[in-house]
Amino acid sequence: MSKPIGSEWSVMLISILFLLNYLLLWQLGSGASFDDRIEEVVGSGSLPDDEVSALRLLSKNLLSKDTMQLTLTYPICSPEKHAEIRCDYCHSIKNQSVCSVTIINLPSKNLDGSIDPSIDLFEKLEALNLFNNQLSGEIPATLGNLQYLKILNLSSNSLTGSIPPNLTKLHNLEYL
Repeated sequence: MSKPIGSEWSVMLISILFLLNYLLLWQLGSGASFDDRIEEVVGSGSLPDDEVSALRLLSKNLLSKDTMQLTLTYPICSPEKHAEIRCDYCHSIKNQSVCSVTIINLPSKNLDGSIDPSIDLFEKLEALNLFNNQLSGEIPATLGNLQYLKILNLSSNSLTGSIPPNLTKLHNLEYL
């Protein structure tokens, strides 16, 4: 068997690089489920326990039992500007950074469950965008407890009932 010459090496190297690039892109594109991402947060300890519980309830209630799992970008709780679930207001507890959920941005995700009343456990929530899904049920009155809330977009859903009167307590609300 003869050794490959320069051009054969180049072709082999380029083929291997294309294969590795494809595998990397495939791995990044195969998002984990909402529940898997929550377990990552639990493992890292980057969210307070009550917000982890609220994320679990959010995951459970935003999807009906007939819906496929919701996949989210990595990591679930990111300080990045365009993160689906954004976390800020970080502080250190026992040499570990613990943050709070500040933005939940899940428009057009084919969500067909309901909004759990535990949404108020996200005390520092500034924006809740569930636009253009198929959510049903009532708007939880507990949204009125979110004093940092600036943006609330629940439009283009199948929500029922009236707007809870205690939403008038949201003095920072800029967009409804």
